Amino acid sequence: MEIKMSSGNYEIVDSGQVFLFGEAGELRMDIDTHKNFAFSMIFKFMEDASKEKKIDKKIVEGSVIYTCTNFEDSGTGLALPDCIAKIEGKELLLTFWSYVNGGMEAPRVRSVKYTIYLEK
Repeated sequence: MEIKMSSGNYEIVDSGQVFLFGEAGELRMDIDTHKNFAFSMIFKFMEDASKEKKIDKKIVEGSVIYTCTNFEDSGTGLALPDCIAKIEGKELLLTFWSYVNGGMEAPRVRSVKYTIYLEK
C-alpha cells in the first residue's frame, strides 16, 4: 500500500515523532534529497535564566540549526512552516512541535513532532 499526503500546494514528504535522550540535547536529521543535494537539520534544546521562549535559526556549512530556548512542557514550536531549502526551484518547508514528557519525579524526555513539505 502506498499513501500520499498533501496540504495546500505542498506534498508531505516526511512526518513523525521522535524521542530524545533526556529533555535537553540535540536532534539531528540528515536529509538526502536525491537531487544532488544533501544537508542536515539540527535541533538544539536548552534553557536559560530569561525563561523567554525563542527559536533561533542559522545556516552553517550545510546545516540548518534551530536553537530552541526555554521550550516548556506544554509544547512549543513553529506554528507556521519555515523554508529550510529550495530544491529545483521548489520550497522545502518544516514545521515542528516539541514537548517534555514525564513527571517531576520521573526521568523526563523530550519528544519532537515534525512535518516536512515539498512544494508541488
